[in-house]
Amino acid sequence: MTLAKVTNQRERDKFEENSEGNAAIRSILDPEQIETITPPAAITGFATSVKQLEDGHNVKITDGTTPLYIWSNGGITSVKAVHWRIRESKEWLGGYCWSGVEDAASVYLHIKVGAKSAHGVGSMSSDGKSQVFLYESPTTTDDGTGLSEFCMNRETVVAPTVTLFRDPTVSADGTELECGVTGQAGKFTAGGGTISGAYWLLKPNTNYLIKVTNDSGGVADIAIHYEWHEHVAV
Repeated sequence: MTLAKVTNQRERDKFEENSEGNAAIRSILDPEQIETITPPAAITGFATSVKQLEDGHNVKITDGTTPLYIWSNGGITSVKAVHWRIRESKEWLGGYCWSGVEDAASVYLHIKVGAKSAHGVGSMSSDGKSQVFLYESPTTTDDGTGLSEFCMNRETVVAPTVTLFRDPTVSADGTELECGVTGQAGKFTAGGGTISGAYWLLKPNTNYLIKVTNDSGGVADIAIHYEWHEHVAV
């Protein structure tokens, strides 16, 4: 594998902003100023990760999490991390919508993490006042009803190690990690709302629950979703 090395002063740097509002610094280099070198052994994570791109001029260098593209003219472009994960089929989404949940009743999204750690965010919405909790290591007598885990790159089908279920039989919720509420309806305001939780790194081979309790005083519709990516645990 080779890396591009600049032997003379770079021609100029340009600060750009793309259509999504993400800024990046791009170096514009004269091709005659570039030579190729072999990286020292101390640079790890690159030795087996070089790929010629479709146009025959670009090279992708990556350690599996952070891609770096080097063009033949020396330009360097950054890619938003979530966009890269979706494009590489490394981002998933799953969830469920419940209708007519009785007052004081609870619904559960059961997250079963497999051999890889899961990094992601849970979210919920309801049309009435609700309480939401995230629990670790609950006690359940069954997994519940299985749900679909959707790869967010719809051009491919890649299965995650996380599996999702709804409404398991729960005897103990487990360790509470996070909580939140949606508001009660008022004279001039609607009840409910949407909550996105914190970004959590979930342990491999561990179970989690997102629990939502209807606290509206009447029936309510509730939705829970989980979006995540995975990698081998540290």
